[in-house]
Amino acid sequence: MIDDAGNPDSSSTPETSPPLAPPPLAPPPLPGAVPLSQPEAIPVAALAYSSVPSYMRPQILTGVGVMSIIVAIISGLASLMQGCQAVGLMVISQSVAASSRSGGTIIAPPTVTIQASPAPAVQVPTTPPAPVVTGANGLDVADRDMAIATLSSLRRLSAPRRTELEVFLAEDGQQVFPTGGRALTAAQVRANVSRSTVIPAGEDDTGAIQYVTVWGKLTVYDDRVEFNPSGASQPLVTSSSPAVAGNVGLASYTPLTQAQVHQAIATVQARASVALNPAQLAALSAQLQNPQQMFVPTGNATMPVMNATDMGNGRVWIMFASGSCIEIDTIGVVTTSNILAASPFTSAKISVATIAVIVLEALASAGLAVLLLVAGIILFRDSSSARRLHLIFAGAKIVAVVVGWIAMTNLVGGFFSAAGGRSTVPLSGLFTVTAAVYGIALIYPIALFFIFRLRGVRDYYNSVQ
Repeated sequence: MIDDAGNPDSSSTPETSPPLAPPPLAPPPLPGAVPLSQPEAIPVAALAYSSVPSYMRPQILTGVGVMSIIVAIISGLASLMQGCQAVGLMVISQSVAASSRSGGTIIAPPTVTIQASPAPAVQVPTTPPAPVVTGANGLDVADRDMAIATLSSLRRLSAPRRTELEVFLAEDGQQVFPTGGRALTAAQVRANVSRSTVIPAGEDDTGAIQYVTVWGKLTVYDDRVEFNPSGASQPLVTSSSPAVAGNVGLASYTPLTQAQVHQAIATVQARASVALNPAQLAALSAQLQNPQQMFVPTGNATMPVMNATDMGNGRVWIMFASGSCIEIDTIGVVTTSNILAASPFTSAKISVATIAVIVLEALASAGLAVLLLVAGIILFRDSSSARRLHLIFAGAKIVAVVVGWIAMTNLVGGFFSAAGGRSTVPLSGLFTVTAAVYGIALIYPIALFFIFRLRGVRDYYNSVQ
């Protein structure tokens, strides 16, 4: 209600709101149920986690593994080559004795006329050949017979070819079958020949038999024998007929004029480490004036000499650009034309024990190279054995290098003393080369000792054990 003043009448009954609904009753408890209570926390001790460091392979060890594999391969090949060279030096030193058994003086061949026109077809001479004389570089009669019989068993040789082969072996047989002072055997001849072939017939011959040997190719014709030494530009040609020998394969070695002889002698004097005495000059001039000289090609008379060396014992060793050489003593005697019979080889004191030590050191180094290769490979597999194998290699290699250096110094000293100990002898440089080679071989083993003692490297291998 509202009164006259417009205000609501308080005496009137207020409007009532509907009553609120009562809250729902709780469900009755299940029979036998026990009310759950909050569980109490159980105290536990905190776990102590240890912080173990995780080691990775140091980068320097990765480099060591790569270097070990490379060094192992190079060292193994070098060791095998060194052993072969040591054996080769022994064979050479024994071969020079045989090459000079028949005397060392070069015997002047008979004078022949060299024809400038092309040679006609060669006819096999019907006259009996002159007696064969063993030359300074030739094989004796027994060795020649053995070589001819063995070569004939490989490829059948006709009678004329056997004759030509005997002439060659008597003059230059040591170039093909060095005997080392011992009797030549059939097994040695077969071992020296890798293969034999038949060359088809040409316009001026009926074909030939060629034997490929360790030292070069030996070709036997009906009227001559040609031997092409490995690495040489000119063949050695022999024949039982002087006319054939003068016309076949010798065009570039025609007789020298007096002016060419003087040119060649002047070059020798300019390149010699000492001045040649009058007797030596006369002997050299006589050799160059020989119509069948094989020292100086006609077209190269101005630069014919590679070197001319004082061997320290009064002899002069002259190496020509053609590959030929002669050694002249103080009284003008040409002692040899075989490079293996030069003074350093003939008078060198080469001990069998020294060679044996060098060979054994080479074999030991080859075995150590295999050990180093294995150590380098297992290093990448994080094996703890890699460190031990590297240290074993380093210790053994240092011992082997020292022993090898002592033996090689003795070997080089034998050549050096044979040459009179003069600084002008090229062999004296072998001391420096030997020291350098063995010094380089010591670098890696010594470096391994320092690398594997580094703290990081030691901690790494302690963690992988």
